Amino acid sequence: MRVLWDDCALILKNYLIIADLHIGIELEIQEAGFSIKSQIYDFENRISKLIDKCRAEKLLILGDLKHNISAPVLWEKLRIYEFFEYLAEFFDKIIITKGNHDGNLEKVINVDVVEILRELKIGKFLFLHGHANSRKKSKFYIIGHNHPVIELKDKKGTKYRRKVWIFGRNERKEEILVLPAFSNLVGGVAFNRDEELLGPIIRRFPRESFDIFLTNGTYLGKTKDVSDSTFISLR
Repeated sequence: MRVLWDDCALILKNYLIIADLHIGIELEIQEAGFSIKSQIYDFENRISKLIDKCRAEKLLILGDLKHNISAPVLWEKLRIYEFFEYLAEFFDKIIITKGNHDGNLEKVINVDVVEILRELKIGKFLFLHGHANSRKKSKFYIIGHNHPVIELKDKKGTKYRRKVWIFGRNERKEEILVLPAFSNLVGGVAFNRDEELLGPIIRRFPRESFDIFLTNGTYLGKTKDVSDSTFISLR
């Protein structure tokens, strides 16, 4: 398995793996009074570069493809249709492991190469969104759902957040890898703050012992050692 740190993606065999796109969150942001373009163009550009980089033949999306939890509105449907028409030109297979925001997803996507599953096991790795327990046994879970970040503070006391990769182990000798969100518009759980971890799988792992990596691959240390002011020079 290869970690594409800055790209918030993984490569395993011929799979390109990403999580948490939240198509449609733009509408929520617009309703709050901000002018913002569709994420789809950014997604297409980034995925195009990843295809050139890794030559993946299959795409695996670890849930929360869309943002509206129930049925998507027309704007979301059109953007999703547009996005998958683009993706179908490059991938032989697209698999989505359903997330908690993916209600009625089967009614939205009508592309032959798309398969919607609860979870997918590839070798020793079990891929799923992470909002619910797995039905299959595994010693290595790869999930999204939490949109992991760390909260930092500069010398003036201004707080800001940066995406991170999270790796953990527990006493059962299970391992977990949490992908940062592919979307740049969503918030996230600050692992170095006392914020609730999301989902039953990640709660099986001791929070203080997670290993934290920045998206440039820099290892920051264990969760218990990363305070909000330790890395003010990283801004």
